[in-house]
Amino acid sequence: MREIAEIASRLRNLGPQPAWLATVVAIQGSAYRRPGARLLFSRDGKLAGGISGGCLEREVMRTGEWLAQCGPVLRIFDGSRDEDGHGAARSGCNGLVEVLIQEVTPAVSETLQRAAGELAQQRSVALTTLLPSGRIFVEQLQPAPHLSVFGIGDDVVPVARLATQVGFDVTVRAAHGGFGARARFSGVAPLELRPVADHSLAHYARLFAVVMTHDYEQDRATLAALLRSQARYIGMLGPARRTQRMLNEIQAREACPLERLACVHGPAGLHLGGEGPDAIALAIVAEAQTVLHGKQGGFLRAQKAAIHDQEQPAVRVLQAEGA
Repeated sequence: MREIAEIASRLRNLGPQPAWLATVVAIQGSAYRRPGARLLFSRDGKLAGGISGGCLEREVMRTGEWLAQCGPVLRIFDGSRDEDGHGAARSGCNGLVEVLIQEVTPAVSETLQRAAGELAQQRSVALTTLLPSGRIFVEQLQPAPHLSVFGIGDDVVPVARLATQVGFDVTVRAAHGGFGARARFSGVAPLELRPVADHSLAHYARLFAVVMTHDYEQDRATLAALLRSQARYIGMLGPARRTQRMLNEIQAREACPLERLACVHGPAGLHLGGEGPDAIALAIVAEAQTVLHGKQGGFLRAQKAAIHDQEQPAVRVLQAEGA
């Protein structure tokens, strides 16, 4: 989870300034964020993270220090009521959000730092928190999904930028550089220039890739390497017949399991309409997002079940023995 890394980073640079952490531990009904969402705040305001679309942060930051003055506290926020508990409509979501509010002690800071370090090493983490109510809040955290984008053209920039914004760690990769390549991706994503065979992909726990070098031979070599990797999604820019030709040529040289072929999406992207680099990037990143979460896309208004199910993250609130 990148939110953990962001909070840990801010804590490292915070110094002696006191800070508080709000964590969503349970919800009932409709809510913007799921259990495990965190907000780090100080007396000056928000520092990192978030626990809603903006409707809860102000109240938590206004009252959090006072509520947690005697130790960690659980507070239920009702989306159907205003900040004073009256019946006036608030967000209109009508969901109940249970939030743990606590001052950031050295122990809390150390735990978050260690969790962020494990996630950065591509290792999953289980966080266990004993709640004031006697329950145990258990979170199963996974490293952020990694997207490798092969290519250095102008159309790679919006893919890298948008993927980063929705939660992917992104690396732009190419066999060699081009005019202005370093400057083009400065502040967007790390750029690695080396032969395709030398790009290290094996250590990523959740690997996704998009191939868009606009060079047939390079794309084919990259696709062959990705088929040998554990990439869950391989997006290929260009028409379906181009990708199929590559696959035929690769399979003529080496056997490829059917489950690996199923990871290839060519042409890459959902059928959203529009044209130009930004629209194409939106379609590609949206498709990668559906694969990441095991969804099919489509209109939310056609969804009959709850929008958010419990497939991830695996979060449980258990009753402590003897409580």
